[in-house]
Amino acid sequence: MCSSDLVLAQELQLEAGSGCNPFFTVAISLQPKTPDSITGWRVTSMDADSGGAPWDLYLAFIDAEDGMLGRAQYNPDVFESDTITDTLMQLQALMNAAAAQPKERLSTMSRHSSRPGKC
Repeated sequence: MCSSDLVLAQELQLEAGSGCNPFFTVAISLQPKTPDSITGWRVTSMDADSGGAPWDLYLAFIDAEDGMLGRAQYNPDVFESDTITDTLMQLQALMNAAAAQPKERLSTMSRHSSRPGKC
């Protein structure tokens, strides 16, 4: 934790001594639609294993003809697999709700957590 993180943690009145860093690194990417090749094959950046992500949580999305494809990479020292699964299910529900009601504010849409995380 750097000094600016400590100041922010104090301002947010986060509990000290829980054994967990209250901050983690996150990256989200969206790859635009790519045309299918003449042979009917579709290649995406998700087709190759990258060996991990330099962030604690990395969410990659591809806008495909038949919907959105997504992949999550995460640091298992920071997150449990059940936490990631629950988070992705909530994100999918939120995205579906936003698509169904595009004029609705995200802050008014239902969010819940059914499982506690590691931190």
